[in-house]
Amino acid sequence: MKRTKFKTDSKTSIKARTMILDDPSDESNDVQARDVMKIWSEHLRRGNSLINPIIGIDLSLNGTGIACNKDQGIPGLVQDGYLFREIVPKSKERIPRWIIIRQAIRDICKTWQHNSSLLVLIEGYSFGARGRAVVSLAEIGGIIRMDLNDQGVKFIEIPPTALKKFVTGKGNSNKDIILKEVYRRWDMNLDSHNLADAFGLVKLGEAILGYDKFTKEQMKVVEQFK
Repeated sequence: MKRTKFKTDSKTSIKARTMILDDPSDESNDVQARDVMKIWSEHLRRGNSLINPIIGIDLSLNGTGIACNKDQGIPGLVQDGYLFREIVPKSKERIPRWIIIRQAIRDICKTWQHNSSLLVLIEGYSFGARGRAVVSLAEIGGIIRMDLNDQGVKFIEIPPTALKKFVTGKGNSNKDIILKEVYRRWDMNLDSHNLADAFGLVKLGEAILGYDKFTKEQMKVVEQFK
């Protein structure tokens, strides 16, 4: 059985314990220890106001996924203390879509804007996009980034390959694999690729701040953004 190690992250405003597992797919890992850390992580997020609010945003004109590690006061799907919202504009016109998506992100950010420790993670541009999709993603991406900047909200742009590697271990995984890994690693049962990506961004944010368990391979991804 591989040994489970614990450490205290002195960089955070509270003593947040982080569990490092050699390989979460190894069934010999201590399942009870995982359960304890899951309870500990949820206790920190819900019971301690010092935990930074973290928002993950997977931008798309067809369906923007938003996830947050705090669930207070905002309508949306809630699972295990995490909030999820998927914004699917009915309008096919570009500008009305921009307005709907921008307002939804503003609303959730305003809830925590008074907290200077609010951290937003946005999935970066995909270089696999083609044709009109490239222009559309660039337009909405620029609008949201500028709006967050105008609001004074800190954000980190996460390249798609980095997000995939953090969630699945491989930088070229498809969206179905991300859905499966989100469930396998964190017991989060989601039926939307957009929400799974947004949740992955939140977990990456938690790892950056030392609030959650992560593997050695995940640590290598995290180090890029500290």
